[in-house]
Amino acid sequence: MRILILNWRDITHPWAGGAERHLHELAKQWIKSGHEVLFLCGGYKGALRSEKIGGIQIFRIGDTYLCYLLIPLYYIFKLRWRKFDCIIDTAHGIPFFTPLFTRKQKLLVIHHNHEKLWKTEFSDLTAKVGIFLENIVVPSLYKKVPVVTLSESEKKLLQKKGFQSVEAIPPGIESSFFQRNGKRASKPTILYLGRLRKYKRVDLLLYSFSEIKRKVPSSQLIIAGDGQDRARLEYIARAEKVDGNVVFKGLVSEDEKVSLLRQAWVLAFPSLIEGWGLVAMEAAACGTPTVGFNVPGIKDAIRNGETGLLAKTRKEFIQSIIKIIKDRGLRLRLSEGAKSWVRQFSWEHAAQSFIKRISDLEREGKDEIR
Repeated sequence: MRILILNWRDITHPWAGGAERHLHELAKQWIKSGHEVLFLCGGYKGALRSEKIGGIQIFRIGDTYLCYLLIPLYYIFKLRWRKFDCIIDTAHGIPFFTPLFTRKQKLLVIHHNHEKLWKTEFSDLTAKVGIFLENIVVPSLYKKVPVVTLSESEKKLLQKKGFQSVEAIPPGIESSFFQRNGKRASKPTILYLGRLRKYKRVDLLLYSFSEIKRKVPSSQLIIAGDGQDRARLEYIARAEKVDGNVVFKGLVSEDEKVSLLRQAWVLAFPSLIEGWGLVAMEAAACGTPTVGFNVPGIKDAIRNGETGLLAKTRKEFIQSIIKIIKDRGLRLRLSEGAKSWVRQFSWEHAAQSFIKRISDLEREGKDEIR
């Protein structure tokens, strides 16, 4: 098959996150299976206009936001005559509006609902426009376009919005996470791993850590990742007088990430919204339980009481982290449960599920023609 992916960023982008990792891992599997993948995305300072990564041909057009205008134009003038078995249109709040410029077979990938993100990260006017597009315009325009999301909880939300055909295909995890060695830190270590954005609520974690320190004086917090919110978070750490026990690691390599996950006693996941919470699966593969909030996406990636603990309030979030740190028996039980549960997920299976969905679309299209 020939597959065209439209996304605002690729895996090399400085602010690439779980969504980019998800698409990149799927594309790698498709390449391994003999399919062709063309990836159109926005560029960034210092990026090559085009390059091949793991067999995936990447073209960068415009920047993170301008690409929403330029990629459709590039497709119309450069690619519309080429044969594609499927166009994967991804929506990060808004999609590329492919139904307006191509009749080729397409899938819409929505990792999660962005309503809370719009309100947290943008001005009131921008948020209102974004929410209107996401909740009214996009469901209407893509009403008959098949949608793939990551979790069952997100699937239900999309169906309520009016999307007619929604399938949940969970992400995978690399088997190497199970195979690498690592040793737990000697003192209670809480880890946050991800981008530093307001909707990730790392500030809530810092405020919570000042309370955790009073109960567990020997505990430390490691924050791995970078983003626009870092300066504010460092200020909060100083203001809360916990900066001596908080380490801001910045961006880390894959090997460093695995090492940190294996050192941590617990992964803290305070995010407001997630499509799934891939980092919770990676933590599970390393035998590290996760504490997160009972919200769509995260509650799918954490099995409450089996691989970690889910909280409904900030108070419960703090209590759950302290409970895992203090109760060695609970910590070990969650660790074993996490490693056992996560083994059912693989990028191979996720990629095959996507290909099956595309094949089903082709058959449905031929039946309509007949």
